[in-house]
Amino acid sequence: MVDQNTDFFQITDNFKEHANTRSISLIASKLNFTPKVTIVIPTYKRTDLLQEALESAINQQGYEQYNIIVVDDNPERGCETEKLLGSYSNSRISYYKNEQNLKMIGNTNRCFELADAEWVVMIHDDDLLLPDFLKVCMKIVDQEPDIGILKPAQYQLHDRDKLDMSKFSSSKKITRVYDTDHCLSNTVGANTGILFNRKKFFSLGGFNPQYLLSMDLCLVVLFSHFYKVYKMDQVLSVYRWISNSSLNVDTLKGFVIVDFRLYSFLLRYFKVPANIAANILNLKFNEIEKTYKKVNENFAFDVNTLGIKPIKPAAVKIYYYILKGITSFYRTVYFFNGGNIFKRRLAKAQLLLEAAR
Repeated sequence: MVDQNTDFFQITDNFKEHANTRSISLIASKLNFTPKVTIVIPTYKRTDLLQEALESAINQQGYEQYNIIVVDDNPERGCETEKLLGSYSNSRISYYKNEQNLKMIGNTNRCFELADAEWVVMIHDDDLLLPDFLKVCMKIVDQEPDIGILKPAQYQLHDRDKLDMSKFSSSKKITRVYDTDHCLSNTVGANTGILFNRKKFFSLGGFNPQYLLSMDLCLVVLFSHFYKVYKMDQVLSVYRWISNSSLNVDTLKGFVIVDFRLYSFLLRYFKVPANIAANILNLKFNEIEKTYKKVNENFAFDVNTLGIKPIKPAAVKIYYYILKGITSFYRTVYFFNGGNIFKRRLAKAQLLLEAAR
């Protein structure tokens, strides 16, 4: 349970819970090479959109050293997902079915366990990779092999709207993301269309189910504490907003609570003065009900339960720029101190990596 004492930089083994649950191999890839990257797609009863996601993985252009693993969390045999995968004869595809339902976070971790490459790209079963995703990302990895996470920008597709390529950013800027950057916001976004170093993923224990659907943000924060995380302005994937569990009222409330605890932890960890931190939290969460009503009109949340009090409009910009200045200071310190400031963290990370091998 997440509370005010939760240490979001604590590493836990999130694979133990389902260690005794088998994933049955129904289709095995037939490759004549060792893949350098695996595209993983966790899925559960979403055949129509899964087919689009799978096609986007199959149709990668300009890069060949990859395979595709689909992990089905529906134990039912002969289901529509099994029929769909059975209709493919693509040699890159492997298909597994969990003998028991692991739920979303457990199934996502299982995807990484079944991946057999140094790098793992994860996409949700309703999202898409653009055709040059692997070509662009793996070129960057070849130049910077000690990356932990590389996250290209995403196009936000609502419901079943058509892609509008004219809205894609032409910028190819790449930016390092430090743990302090998360004090202000989720600077990386959803963990779909994202490239992970698999060994580093295991060294940090994978996705933590106690963080509910904020597990992706929490893992990125943890990654940026120990390893190099980069984001790109170039759009290389599509994130689809459509009716699913992430729009459920109770789920949205879970987002709010975990996010509040995470941001509170970060502000304390980086010793942001308490009065500034309190006002930043007020600023960030006072409008939360209005924000999530755009996602689900039935959403209601009493921020008083978090200890949030109204903030005066005149103070909004002042506190925002104070915190922005603090995080900029930390970024500057990190930049000029190079490896020194991370020495202790990286030593610990190296031990974690050795244990994960």
